[in-house]
Order: sequence, then structure tokens, then C-alpha cells
Amino acid sequence: SKITYPETAIKDSVHGSVILFFKIDKKGMVTDKKIFQGVRHDLDSVCLAMLSQMPKWKPGRLNGKPIDVYERWRITFVLRE
Repeated sequence: SKITYPETAIKDSVHGSVILFFKIDKKGMVTDKKIFQGVRHDLDSVCLAMLSQMPKWKPGRLNGKPIDVYERWRITFVLRE
């Protein structure tokens, strides 16, 4: 709900999937944000901005201790007529 389809991408009829790679560290902060597979700068930028605005997460745990957790998400942009 925090991602807005960029007007430039709508105008140019650009669609596709952006694959993000990031880490939730031991303190629950989103770090190491990267585009694993991009579509175009404007779509990639809104995905990275969304990650930057994320609230703190509950960190992963292993044997009761907080650990770093790596995530890979696919955000798909689709234009409907």
C-alpha cells in the first residue's frame, strides 16, 4: 500500500517485476537494500524508497538469540486498461 506507480512509467506503459534483496538485522532494522533485478529506474526507485520507509521489524531468532535474516521480495507492476 506504500508503493505508488510512477506517472512516468504509466505514461510509457512500463510494467514488470522488481526483485529486491535486503537484510533484517539483529536489531530489526532493514539494511543492505539492493535491487536484485530491476525494470527501470523509476520503478526501482519507488521500491527502494518503500524499503527505506519500513518500520522496525521483529528480528529473527535462532535458539532464542536474535539473528540477521535475508529477504528477497518480488514487487510486480501491472497496468490495467
